[in-house]
Amino acid sequence: MAGTAVRLTTRCLTVCLLLLPAVHVTSAVASDRRPLSRDSHRPSPCCLPYRFQAVIASLQSFSVQARQVTRLYRNWEARIQVHEQATFTETGIEQTLFRLILDYKNGKQYMIQAGTCETSPITSGMLEPCMPADSTYLGNSYLGLFANQANFDAWYFRRTDQNRNIEMTIMVTKDNCVPIMEHIAGTMGGAPVDNLVLFTNVTENVNNSEFEIPYVCLGANPM
Repeated sequence: MAGTAVRLTTRCLTVCLLLLPAVHVTSAVASDRRPLSRDSHRPSPCCLPYRFQAVIASLQSFSVQARQVTRLYRNWEARIQVHEQATFTETGIEQTLFRLILDYKNGKQYMIQAGTCETSPITSGMLEPCMPADSTYLGNSYLGLFANQANFDAWYFRRTDQNRNIEMTIMVTKDNCVPIMEHIAGTMGGAPVDNLVLFTNVTENVNNSEFEIPYVCLGANPM
């Protein structure tokens, strides 16, 4: 498994260095979200922000013909995650196609589309913000020009609980553990997953309303 992870990371780093010099990442990360400890040679596994929003793009499917991105809202303490699929043009995000609210605390997900809402059970656990203590450190590099670089660390680990059997390779900023790129492969809830995504426009400034279950979903029909 470790050999596979290294090959995936090599691909991630290559794509990242080509595509990310112009990525805009903003985050005023609190001190308790920074890496747990570091020395001059090797970092320790760290925790992503517990609450943040981002625009993520799938590097496997994004194209001129299919200009779709996902607005991601994540709140670990409330155990809620929201995915908002939208179209993207040169002027920004234009149209929301659907909104999926994952309420992990109550084990329900809500699919909102065309003014209707359907609900179904969630079949796997939410991804934790903190990497496992035994995560494998894959190395570091930087994005952009050397004189104005953004340094990052790359990690590999597995999740084999809560109906998950996945391998994860993730790149995070060195100073505050903000995600840059992530690859997840395996199964979640018994369904296969193979996602390679790029995080942009990351911020911890998230409105509480983004995590609210809308009125249309109260008494929603099961999917």
